[in-house]
Amino acid sequence: MPKTLRNISGIILLLSLLLIGFHEFQEKLPSSNFDIANNIITLNGLKNGGISAILITITVKFALLILPIFTIPLFEAANNGRNNIFNLFNETSIGRLNHVEGYKLADIWYFFLYLLSSQLQFLVMFSTIGLAALNEGIGDWFHGIYQSIMPLPNSKPLIVCIFIFALLISDMAQYFCHRLAHHVGFIWDLHEFHHSASEMTILNNFRELPIENTIKGTLILPITIFTGLLINEYLSQGYLIPLYIYLIDSMIQRTWGVLAHSGLKVLFPKPINFIYMSPSLHWFHHSIEPRHFHSNFGEKFVFWDKLFGTYLDESNLQEIKQYGVINSQYNKYHPLFSFAILPILKLIKRAKLLLFTSS
Repeated sequence: MPKTLRNISGIILLLSLLLIGFHEFQEKLPSSNFDIANNIITLNGLKNGGISAILITITVKFALLILPIFTIPLFEAANNGRNNIFNLFNETSIGRLNHVEGYKLADIWYFFLYLLSSQLQFLVMFSTIGLAALNEGIGDWFHGIYQSIMPLPNSKPLIVCIFIFALLISDMAQYFCHRLAHHVGFIWDLHEFHHSASEMTILNNFRELPIENTIKGTLILPITIFTGLLINEYLSQGYLIPLYIYLIDSMIQRTWGVLAHSGLKVLFPKPINFIYMSPSLHWFHHSIEPRHFHSNFGEKFVFWDKLFGTYLDESNLQEIKQYGVINSQYNKYHPLFSFAILPILKLIKRAKLLLFTSS
């Protein structure tokens, strides 16, 4: 029976991740035929833009967002190997929420704050893949520059290679941006919020500050815009393969983010682990051990950590004893204060420190 339960929970988890990936895929396709929410709206004979259609769209997005919050703990419990139901739940990603340092169940607050702030981030940040479509002038401008620097190749394999190279450059930029967050004081004051969790749970992935995402996103904006406009350029010429590569890449990264912050041990076999960072290796990055803390910055590929000497493999996982940041201020206050007020106070304090030091 336990083996059957593990198999069933594994299938449910796999299907949920595929469904989330499918939604990520269809949301950016140039056709609405694959849109889950639109299909429901159409089947029910509702009008797009109406209140009912909007509610269905919001419900579908929310359901897909919280789906792994249920399926991953189910799989964790099925693979726990204990007979006591309380212990099964207590040691899952959801059960460990009650054991985090500081305000109990803080990550539930941060999850809903993330839902609210993500709407603000969408307005503040550029939509890289849709930028040229929203602004025809920028698309025409980029088209002229692109053609003068790099005329559109006639070879489809060459187009694919160019686009994969662009994705690699984008990922490298994110790697260095992540390293900066650990070494530049005022960015670390914000990034510490993400590292303040003392347990690895499925909701850790939502411990993010909008202001930090805006700052880091701005640092790599030229590269992310280039990738988005490159997709637009190839689409305008009738090449869809780069778009599919981008969507699959985004799907992998989203799935990775979900698994890497859970308590579910996931290690990729060879040769996959030569390309992609195993989700559980991200645990090192959240370890309280100083030697682990500045390692495995990559959020998808392993290339940059290996190339720049920050990679730790699974042979060191047993060294991890605890997660989080010692005496983090983010764990000393109510989640609303830690999310909205404390980051501003820390930045003000940092600015005063720099002013007094320079004077």
